[in-house]
Amino acid sequence: MAEVSNLLKRIDLLGKSMQEDSFENLEARRRELKTAVRKLGVALETPGETVDRFVYQPAGNVVIRIAVELGIFQILVRSRGTPLSSQELAKVTGADYVLLTRILRSLAAIDAVGEVAEESYVATAITRAFATSKGISGSRLFFDFLYPIWNALPSFLAQNKYQNPTDPLNSASQHGLKTDKHVFEFMGEDPTHLSDFNTFMSTQREGHQNWLDFYPADQQLGQGFTGGEDAVMVVDVGGAVGHELELIKSTYPTLPGRFILQDLTETIKKCHSNPVFEAMVHDFFTSQPIKGARAYYFRNVFHDWCDENCKKILRQTTAAMTKGYSKLLINEMVVPPKGASVIATESDLNVMAVVAGMERTEKQWYALLESVGLQITKIWTKAEDSESIIEAELKG
Repeated sequence: MAEVSNLLKRIDLLGKSMQEDSFENLEARRRELKTAVRKLGVALETPGETVDRFVYQPAGNVVIRIAVELGIFQILVRSRGTPLSSQELAKVTGADYVLLTRILRSLAAIDAVGEVAEESYVATAITRAFATSKGISGSRLFFDFLYPIWNALPSFLAQNKYQNPTDPLNSASQHGLKTDKHVFEFMGEDPTHLSDFNTFMSTQREGHQNWLDFYPADQQLGQGFTGGEDAVMVVDVGGAVGHELELIKSTYPTLPGRFILQDLTETIKKCHSNPVFEAMVHDFFTSQPIKGARAYYFRNVFHDWCDENCKKILRQTTAAMTKGYSKLLINEMVVPPKGASVIATESDLNVMAVVAGMERTEKQWYALLESVGLQITKIWTKAEDSESIIEAELKG
């Protein structure tokens, strides 16, 4: 019980420090406390309880997916604290009363809803989380599209004698989805999956550190910008529907110049006319048409590709960059050599399964960028479970 005793002391200290620390340190202490509480839960388990927790873990996602489909979370949030009975929820959702009672019982057991009396329910923090756009799109995307791919990963790796996957056309995606197509091509054929993917990606950062909170774009990009309003400030390469450019302009509204969004045809078609940016169809494996921009920005692009394909993308970009002026900004995870966060390792397994990609360590980032004539000037990181900004430029 020594471990339990030490963790309890640690939790007590962290709890006190959250009351005494400055606002700037509050988020770091919150994350430390969350980790300590998780470790305490593990330390208190018997081996049998540990096994049960892991093997039954998917059941929680199953019942949440059902609740999302029935709209239970949104209904309870709209009730504004007024308890709703199983009978009332059955009437609103159209679900069978007996079935719904069993679903609600399961949700209450994992605190996804609050059980205030027999068959009487209110919203909890988990309810409110899954009533958001991130919660709804995430539940549907992961359960309906990604989980079949994840389930195929163990057998796929075994069949390939546990070699590191690098081919996006020979990955767990093809095995899990029973297709020979690239996963993004396959996804693009289903409007629901594509819509959930775009929504989730646009909200993914909720609960994580915003890169513009620690990367001073006005100083790093605004200072030294030349060429006037017709010059290009930022090219968001593979930027989906432009949420990142909107974020930059809302945070730094006085940043001058043009802002260019680039993505494939099907994605650009979904972009509405926007005063913030110009939308352009572009495949990042082909020549970059925007020359001499102040910054070429990539968010969650390179973790989808093996090193060789990353080098192809980067070479198209470096050919367009102006030495001593243009910057490459990569917004991705930088995995520490020891003590990687849960979200970083889960993301690594996800891209391994889905696209034969990988989350990279700092050492791997340096090696990759230097191999194409780039030098990293700084890696900006605020929290270990959030993305970093890797800032690079052409070697002098």
